[in-house]
Amino acid sequence: MLTRDEIQYIMDNSAADTSRLLLGAKPAGINVPLCVKCIEARRKMKIKAPLWHSCPSLVYPFSVSVEQGSSQATALFKQQLIRDVVFFYNSLISNDVKIGTSEVPNINITNIQAIVKEDNVTIADLTGGMGIDSYFISQIADTHYYFERNTELCEATAYNFKELGANNIIVSNRDITADNCAALEELKGKKIDLLYIDPARRDKTGGKAILLQEYEPNIVELQEKLFEISPLILVKVSPMADITLNLKLLPQTAAVYIVSTDNECKELLFLLRKGHNSAPSIVCCDVVLINNSLNTNNIQNNTPENREHIKSHITDYQIIVKKDDVTEKGEATYTSTIGKYLYEPGKGWLKAGAFNLVSERYGCGKLAASTHLYTSDEEIADFPGKRYEVEEVIQFNKKSLKELAKKFPKADITARNFPLDTNALKKLSGIKDGGNRHIFATTLHNGTKVLIVTLSSCTTC
Repeated sequence: MLTRDEIQYIMDNSAADTSRLLLGAKPAGINVPLCVKCIEARRKMKIKAPLWHSCPSLVYPFSVSVEQGSSQATALFKQQLIRDVVFFYNSLISNDVKIGTSEVPNINITNIQAIVKEDNVTIADLTGGMGIDSYFISQIADTHYYFERNTELCEATAYNFKELGANNIIVSNRDITADNCAALEELKGKKIDLLYIDPARRDKTGGKAILLQEYEPNIVELQEKLFEISPLILVKVSPMADITLNLKLLPQTAAVYIVSTDNECKELLFLLRKGHNSAPSIVCCDVVLINNSLNTNNIQNNTPENREHIKSHITDYQIIVKKDDVTEKGEATYTSTIGKYLYEPGKGWLKAGAFNLVSERYGCGKLAASTHLYTSDEEIADFPGKRYEVEEVIQFNKKSLKELAKKFPKADITARNFPLDTNALKKLSGIKDGGNRHIFATTLHNGTKVLIVTLSSCTTC
């Protein structure tokens, strides 16, 4: 799809102003618009999916596919999650162990160092998109099916898979809707261990879809048809989605995985198992991608040798996962006395609504029922979130705020469970962003409004 000259053009202009490339002279034999799309996409992929960035011959026809595609870190997480889930259930079946309706595997992802391919495993990705998830998931399967409804994107991804040496992926240009299940018809009669689906979160007019029923395809309508193909379904939904509401719509959910990177909730994964009829596990997973040795700037030309080089270096990328089961609700201990340390839970814990469990599990006081900040006198080194050292606590009023502004003309300000929001508080105080302090405005358990001044050089636990 890209000629050798076009690949070289992309590499030579990797740091160029792409608008000038589009407006400037067009070299003979170079599809400049396509090359510009690839240049712009590779700049994003260098961070998002560095292994793909290391292969300059890949094509990216749609910028939206690059934006919406999974990161390499989250794709590797799904790879290992699917491997463990499939292995767990298949091992029970092969040993004639009856699977209980509430049986959920204990996913033991901590430090993934190598890809372990499972024999006779078949996975299908029903909404393949740009294919980052499919590519990494295919590494642990004998056969992997990739379906994509957009013809141009499907053709580009098939080409990319070949360039990456992923030869066990079967590509099909098929759509899946409640009325048209061409992809499912193609899979009937095959032993599919798990279906993966990442529905489009845009409606037919291009607007953002909020509810699961508005996604394309509609998983709520299709779930029983999907279970005719496989007993296991992994559904990726918006990180903004309401977990409780979606559990009602997907009643056979066995587990929910809240996946975060850099303290940002990136994905919600619902693992559905046919026949499951009890409360699901809720698991927070913080994922860190580590690149051991592959220099992604070294590969200048796309040759069979370089493709093998890329394949051989897949395992140079590891993920380290901090996993917390937050299924239980917990019981908080409330306090109106601020200790030496202040804590702010990670986005995954907040998304899970595990507000009381944080207090119980880590032995820290919660400042109020609706104030999701915590405190202790002793440092909690393994707290799942951010840790701040408290300098002073000031009772809030306009006078104290003005005095604080004189003392700290620059500081980061955050309002939590407070009558004024963060922007209003910044405007009222006149404090500019910056400096080495972080000021929290909040309400304590006894109803007192306070300003907590902390060192902003916090530690992410």
